[in-house]
Amino acid sequence: MAMIVCNNEPRHGETSRDEAMNDPDRTQFGPSGYELINEPTLPALVSEWAQVSPERGFLDPVGGAPRTFGQVHEAGNRWASAHAGAGVAREDLVLSMLRPGSVAVEHWLGAARAGAIDVGVNTDLIGTALHYVLRDTGARVAVLEPDYLDRFAALPDLAELALIVVAGDVPPEAASLPCSVVTMEAHLAAADADAAPAEQPARHDIACIIYTSGTTGSPKGVMMPWGQFSALLPEQWQSGAEHEAQYVPFPFYHVAGRMTIHLMARLGGRAVLRQQFSLSAFWDDIQRHNCTMVLLAGAIPQMLLGAKRPEHADNPLRRVIMAPVIEAHEEFTSAFGADIVTGYNMTETSLPFYQPDGVKDWRSCGRLRDGFPYYEVRLVDENDQEVPTGQVGELMVRTGVPWTLNAGYFGKPEATVRAWRNGWFHTGDAFRRDGEGRYYFVDRMTDSIRRRGENISSADIEAAALNVEPVVECAAIGVPSPLGEQDIKIVVRLRQGAGLTEAELLDGLSRALPRFMVPRYAECVPDFPRTEATHRIRKTALRANWQNGRVWDGECGDWLPEAPAS
Repeated sequence: MAMIVCNNEPRHGETSRDEAMNDPDRTQFGPSGYELINEPTLPALVSEWAQVSPERGFLDPVGGAPRTFGQVHEAGNRWASAHAGAGVAREDLVLSMLRPGSVAVEHWLGAARAGAIDVGVNTDLIGTALHYVLRDTGARVAVLEPDYLDRFAALPDLAELALIVVAGDVPPEAASLPCSVVTMEAHLAAADADAAPAEQPARHDIACIIYTSGTTGSPKGVMMPWGQFSALLPEQWQSGAEHEAQYVPFPFYHVAGRMTIHLMARLGGRAVLRQQFSLSAFWDDIQRHNCTMVLLAGAIPQMLLGAKRPEHADNPLRRVIMAPVIEAHEEFTSAFGADIVTGYNMTETSLPFYQPDGVKDWRSCGRLRDGFPYYEVRLVDENDQEVPTGQVGELMVRTGVPWTLNAGYFGKPEATVRAWRNGWFHTGDAFRRDGEGRYYFVDRMTDSIRRRGENISSADIEAAALNVEPVVECAAIGVPSPLGEQDIKIVVRLRQGAGLTEAELLDGLSRALPRFMVPRYAECVPDFPRTEATHRIRKTALRANWQNGRVWDGECGDWLPEAPAS
């Protein structure tokens, strides 16, 4: 089947990027010629491109219809008008549980132009985890894919939710819901096509709320200002070919999925959107859509290297943003040809560390970023006292420009104050710095697990395990994964005389937890190693002897062999 690709070469009568950027009667934006502190927000960037080059391609969904800047701008306005007509007011929260694609981007723009705040919901959430987000936000409106509606129907209540807009046909489950359910077509058809959006959002307005994965207790909604998205993009990413196209296999409930949209709007480039990463389709997508850039996180670079073929060397990629860098980075560059850059970021920050000019030390995430937004960082002990070079401390950051870091956690003032104590944002990440100014990520300061790009709270997994009869005590730990980062092991103590196998335990958890939180390994124990004073479970001991010959591997469906003696 032929694949249609948005080509950003100027057409006859269309304004070129250089002409647009050099027009003295309009705001300058692009890789040079403007102050980043005054950069337009994403909705304003899209509006400006729609005025000067409406036919320029912007969104290029894999398997879907390409969308131009003009089309995306118009669709955003329709969403804004429709939401306003449905009673959505300024600073209202609107949930979006959408796969990456044009609808997700256009809804984000429309919510912003209506003065509302888009809340990207993890599309893996079910049950109590989904109910928590509903209650925590108090949102009255949600926009969903049709196959997610049954998850809402299964909840005990819908909190404040009054309207669900379905991006497709309304399934039968809608009849049981205690709220209005309409199709996206009906919702947008009710919009006043002539009604102008109230305003373009400012840099200090909240662009979206993205929930963390609950590394310390329950998930927290990070309030991200539009200025933070501007600061996420280093000046080096703004240079290069005029017709950039970045491959985006990341969900919209992650900052990685959204920051690329902003970058491509800044460059006038294309965002090539894939609903879910596919190893087998990766290089076909890159070739067909002529992708020049991609962000590769977690285990993906190692997976691509393991599946390399000679024909993969001939590809259009010229820049790979790899975080973290793999040890075999030289082999990766040799196999695929693209330059590797790296850095460090989290949902709450805007890339404080960056290595733009090749890999100097693959274990490092770079040096302190130069220039805008003028970062200051410190590595500190538990009393916020700076630790010496070479020692491990918690990373805390601040910037010299307002609205370039998170604006706190939604509805959680205590957590916000705790994270922002002493005028610095405390990341909760342990780092060390070498004598040459390079920074090295060591671990999370908290008891959390990092799996396949997700930060996962062990407390959430343990809460689900305690709901499995007859578990009476449990501990979830992160253990080494062959793909990098970690896999999850659950260790449980059962009620005396009970008969529950490790395989049955994992089966039960697979129905209670989102996929990315389901443990791979399980072990039933008669008791736990404990601290002497408080008798708390000693997770360090569990990690030290995790592969002990008594562990069930749910992925392989067999017992995991004992680790060889070291």
